[in-house]
Amino acid sequence: MAGFQAAAAFAQDAAAAVRLLPLRFERLGANRFLVANIVGDLLLLTGEELERVVSLEIRPGDGLYERAFEKLLVAGRNQRSQLQLLALRLRSRMAFLLEPTALHLFVVTLRCEHSCPYCQVSRRSVDRERFDMSEEIALRAVDVALSAPARRIKIEFQGGEPLLNFGLVRKIVTAAQERAPDRNKTVEFVIASNLALLTDDVLGFCRDNGILLSTSLDGPADLHNRNRPRPGGNSHALAVAGIRRA
Repeated sequence: MAGFQAAAAFAQDAAAAVRLLPLRFERLGANRFLVANIVGDLLLLTGEELERVVSLEIRPGDGLYERAFEKLLVAGRNQRSQLQLLALRLRSRMAFLLEPTALHLFVVTLRCEHSCPYCQVSRRSVDRERFDMSEEIALRAVDVALSAPARRIKIEFQGGEPLLNFGLVRKIVTAAQERAPDRNKTVEFVIASNLALLTDDVLGFCRDNGILLSTSLDGPADLHNRNRPRPGGNSHALAVAGIRRA
């Protein structure tokens, strides 16, 4: 009985000596969880292991403690080194916030002829033109971008599909190029597009104004077409053709 009480007291003291650090987790399967600390280190745990970590039912020497300690998920309650290391890495990761904003995203429309299930914007159908950015707002946004302290400004056009409102893209590029010299700025441009609507006119304007095109492939045709559906089911073929033409 005395031995059992001593073991229980040791386990309680060990748990009390451990603190939980900030973490996030996502279920990957019936009994698989991906756990991340605040700087992005990842650890794969079972449900039982995650419960033990969160409940601090771990102690040095049991294996799980060492795994969680290495990934900065837990620390000794009186130990400052883990917190200092976490703070240092977080500071390094977020150091870009100390620099003037250089990248400015112009969502010139929410319309898109694709209907990707993972789209992060409130996508609207092609006929819903009231979801386009107005020229007034666009030109005000140009002034906001050029007022940033950074010497070199990058304007990236996004959507929806920005080529559905390419007329406004032209006006923004022209306005930025005209106004930048007075602000002692250099402006770069990028169009993030699925390339399905790419034309010679668009390509010529991009060539003449040094505009870069950004696109993506989700994989081979069957996967890309499934992830990025559009009328005709040919999103992969159009993307590949657009890349080659560009």
